[in-house]
Amino acid sequence: LEVIPCTLRCPRDPITLCRASRVVRTGEVGKKMARPQMRWTINLNPLECHDEGDGIGDAEPYLWTIFFKCDGSTLSVSDAGRVEGDAVIFPTPGSHGNLHDDDVDEGDTVFIPFELGNFNDSVIPIPVAPALQPLLGEDLPGFFGVVIVLMEEDNVTDDGAEAGHQALNAAVLTAINQVLRSLGAGHTVITPEDIDGVTAGIDDAVKDA
Repeated sequence: LEVIPCTLRCPRDPITLCRASRVVRTGEVGKKMARPQMRWTINLNPLECHDEGDGIGDAEPYLWTIFFKCDGSTLSVSDAGRVEGDAVIFPTPGSHGNLHDDDVDEGDTVFIPFELGNFNDSVIPIPVAPALQPLLGEDLPGFFGVVIVLMEEDNVTDDGAEAGHQALNAAVLTAINQVLRSLGAGHTVITPEDIDGVTAGIDDAVKDA
């Protein structure tokens, strides 16, 4: 797996924006106020090869990216203090050859195609059940991100690579939802240990596909 530098662009700090003051519309005093919405963009470029790692010959890389968001469009905090609902993932297409460069050597730079490396959407706060609002507030901030896996073709068939790709998509959604289920009144922040605990089996799921 290779970590790829990425750029996150949004109008303001995500948590600040998600917790911005409610807007009271004329004639709606006392009614539920509109929740602010955050627009976000992730742009992944460029991909730089530090070690082609393919022994004899140049590398034939391909890239799997899965953008995701966890926000009030599908999630809420229940009276029991649990996050209800599922995350939303946005998988990207292709496996072998999707970077359009099969001759990559150390020091080369590869442009990541728009459909693999660029995504934008909106995030709204996650509503909290009225019974818990004195403790947690009216809402919690939504968040977003991307899972990136850089692969080398080697001896994997086209069909085998794509089967692994689909298995990865399913495993990532399951892992994110497992992390969400672990959150509650006493555990409101996702930790590295949370992530490690739910991602340990993803490699095996991809290989088994």
